Order: sequence, then structure tokens, then C-alpha cells
Amino acid sequence: MYENIGRSLGTDYFRIADQLTREELGYLRRTREFVDDEVLPVINGYWERAEFPWPLVEKLAKLEIVGDGIEGYGCPPMSPIATGLVHMELNRGDGSLGTFVGVQAGLAMQSIAMLGSAEQKQRWLPGMARLEKLGAFALTEPLHGSDSVALETSACSEGGEWVINGAKKWIGNGTLAGVVVVWARDVEDSQVKGFLVKKGTPGYDARRIEGKGSLRAVWQAEITLSDVRVPEENRLPGANNFRDTGRVLAGTRNAVAWAALGHATAAYEAAVAYCRQRQQFGKPLVSFQIVQDKLVKMLAEVCSMQLYCLRLGRLIEEGRLTDTIAAIAKMNNTRKARQVIFEARDLLGGNGILLDFHVMRHMADISRRFTPTKAPKPSRLSSWAGTSPVPARSRDGRTIRFVDADGVRVRTSVRGSGPPLLLITGLGASLDLGAPFGRELAARGMQVVSFDAPGIGLSSPYRWPQRMPGIARTVERMLDALGYDRIDVLGVSLGGVIAQQFAHQAPYRVRRLISVPNGFSMMTCDPGARPAAPSMVTVGSKAAGGTAR
Repeated sequence: MYENIGRSLGTDYFRIADQLTREELGYLRRTREFVDDEVLPVINGYWERAEFPWPLVEKLAKLEIVGDGIEGYGCPPMSPIATGLVHMELNRGDGSLGTFVGVQAGLAMQSIAMLGSAEQKQRWLPGMARLEKLGAFALTEPLHGSDSVALETSACSEGGEWVINGAKKWIGNGTLAGVVVVWARDVEDSQVKGFLVKKGTPGYDARRIEGKGSLRAVWQAEITLSDVRVPEENRLPGANNFRDTGRVLAGTRNAVAWAALGHATAAYEAAVAYCRQRQQFGKPLVSFQIVQDKLVKMLAEVCSMQLYCLRLGRLIEEGRLTDTIAAIAKMNNTRKARQVIFEARDLLGGNGILLDFHVMRHMADISRRFTPTKAPKPSRLSSWAGTSPVPARSRDGRTIRFVDADGVRVRTSVRGSGPPLLLITGLGASLDLGAPFGRELAARGMQVVSFDAPGIGLSSPYRWPQRMPGIARTVERMLDALGYDRIDVLGVSLGGVIAQQFAHQAPYRVRRLISVPNGFSMMTCDPGARPAAPSMVTVGSKAAGGTAR
């Protein structure tokens, strides 16, 4: 009697698609087709049986949409908006499938990508992007849900190994994963650290949680860790405190906002399709004004959620997404999604509780999505400024992030992979002006770190005049925030002066110092500031800012 209930209607009244690139539209279309053609015909059965949909995961792997914008390591090149569109469409099909990908890419893979070593990334990320290896993220505990900062799982260093003891709960993929990112508190310094625990490690026991009324087709686990021994090489070197954990978690708020949009879109479109076909009193339901009023209000909420999500993607690209903005978007979209789904359930009448019409499944699943978010500090509600908790990805392959360094909000850029190299350009040059130089260096196998000097580009200015030693100190604080210990340094033009001063003040941070001075900066260089520890290389260039090759 009813046809195509649940299939996409392409709802886009504010012409969001006009703002998308060809690549982003490609991700949207193939994910949408996968949901309509593969997910919707079978997902109700998996959900009702609480069965993990392995056949769908196998088909999902062929789409090349898993990676959440991680650069390299076999991950598909995805902008922040493309990543969001994928989460939106998967959750439009089913919240369980969306949660599975959120755990795989947004938590497990991002933990390794953001905090892991080069060897760990190469070992795990390519297989995880192809869904040949599944991952899990073990943070929450039986007694600590949203209060995850108070976790009690312990890690003790013993002879080149770490011994982990504790318990975890609500761990997605915990019974299936080949690698589990386990968060535990170091008994020596009380700091939270991250560890990669492989499947089959003695002492790791995962039991599937049964009896769920939401997200039934994704398996979550309760885990016991009893003297689990993890070698030092399996510790995430970039995870040294809970702030590092928070960097991973912050990115999920963006994904949850898009996921909530997917749930709301599914319910709205199911209600529209149903009301067009359902005859009541000799006329289709959609012809009644009270039904039209409900549908229009639902549509308005969906459109507002779309605009929220589009703006989130743009802010990530610009490196301006703060914790406050991400939290507000998550709160708004999950609340609005619940309202839209409830109205859809009401419009479908008795049929609304049947899985065949999909709405009831989304109603159950959104109740799990709507989780209290830690409230942002009141002092940050009045301003967009603040350190971005989400690494931004611009369209030319850079990762842009704002960090607080020495009282200054510094805009930073990281491009490429390989040995890290700090690029310091002239004092008046922004990182955008130096982007072509950075691209060339990245193409030669380097990870290029650059930044807007204080008061230049999008970095905030100093509150007082600074000399070279002060700027060099800011550079060191910036590297601390970004997690770089030792790094090559390349100074161009007047940036060479800062590079030399930095190497003089912190020689233990500089592996090699490369200076590319022009005519003026050569006169300002202080030979006595050249450090003894790092090797010093001077590359001559044409005067008045000629290009060094």
C-alpha cells in the first residue's frame, strides 16, 4: 500500500547543495544511494534482532567514506563538510550504523591519527579505513559516564610494559575490535594516557551489553581489564593528559550535530511520504491544514539544523570552531531532532510504532544521541574567541588550529607528513602568503608547521611590545601546545632572525637550523646567537626577498 517510505526526498529548501564542492556532492550522493538501496530494505530486521549488520559493513567498506578527514594513510580525502554529510546520511538510514562509523573513524582512528606515532598510524589506519580492522574507544566506566575525567582505570609502568587494571562500559565495537584505544590513569603522575590494546591480549574481557532499547544493531560492551600488559610501543605518545583525550572528544560534537540532522531528516521525509499516500475522509492527509502546519514546522527545524551544520563545517575549515560553538550545535540539533521525530510519530498514527515505517526506530535511537553535554564556561559564551578543540582542515590539505601560546591566540597550520619542519617566514607574512612554499616542502616529504606571527593574519597581537627573545619564547610555547618536542627549523627573511633566536634559547628543541636570509635580514642576523647544539645551514637567496630553491 505504501511505497518508498524512508527513501530520501532530497530536502534542501535553502539550497545547501549550491554551497558544496563536486567532491562533497560525490560523497553525499554515494552515501545516500547506499542508504536507500542497501540499508533501508534490511535494517529493521537487524535492529529488531539486535544483530550486528556484517553484510552492510562489507558493502560500506567499498564506498571509501570512512576516515573523518584524516589525511593520508589510505584515508579518503574528505573536507569537514563531506565528513558531516556522510554522518548525516548514514544516520538517516540507521543510528546503529552511524554509531559504528562514528566509533571507528571519529574516535578510534582519530585517536591514532591525532596522538599516535608514525609507526602506529601506518600500522592501523590503512586497514581501519578499509574496515579490514575494527577499532574501539574505551573511555567511559561503570561509575563514570559524562564525568569521564574522573576515570579510575589505572596504568603502571613495569620494565618496558604497562599494566592496566580497571573496567569500562558502553564501549562501541568493544567485542569486535582488533584494536581498542584504552584510556587509563598513570599511577606515577596521575595523568590520563592512551594505550592500544590488541584483540586477544590476556586479561582483556569484553561482554556484549544486551537488552538495549536504542541503537540495537550496534554492539556495545562492558569491559574488564585485569593485569593487561601493553608494550611501551603501544602507548599513544601524544596522549599525556586528559586534555589530549578532550581533543579527540571535541571532534565528535560536530559529528553528533550532523547525525542528529540525519535522524530528523529521515523522520520528516517519512512523514511527508506517508501523509501524501494516506487517505483519510476521502482525501490524502497532506491536504489537511493541521497536517500542513505540522509538516511546515518540522521542515523549518530541519532547515535550521542544516544551516547549523553548514556553518560548523565552514568554521572548522577556518580554524575557528570553539568548544562552545560545537556544544551549542550538538545541543540544538539533538533537541530539535527529538521534536521533529515526535511530530512524525504523531502524524503516522498507529503505523508510527511499526518498524516498517522507520520513524519509531529513529525515535528510539535519538534518545541515545541526546546526551547531556558539559556546559561551556560562562565567560566564553559571549565571544567566539578561544582555542579551537577541533583541528581544522582547509580545502588545500592543511590542518589549521588556534592555540594559546604565551598569552597570544596563534593561528597554526600543519601540512604533509614526514619529519616535522617549522617554517618561520618574514614578520609581516601570514601563513597564507607562505602557503605555496609550504606546499612545496610538504611535497618533498616533510610535515610543515607554520603560523601567523602575533598581530599578523588571524593571530591576536601582544598586549605589550615584544622583542625577538619574546617572540621566540612564544614559538616554543606554540610547539608545546601542538605537541612537538624536537623539530627542524627553517627561517626565511626576517623569520631567520626569529629562528636563530629560538635555536639560541632552546637548542634542545632544534635538530637543524636552516636560514634563508635576504639582503636586509643578513645585516640583522646576530652571528653570536647561532647555537652550538643544532647544525646550522645558511641558504643564500637574492636580495630584496628573492626565492630560495
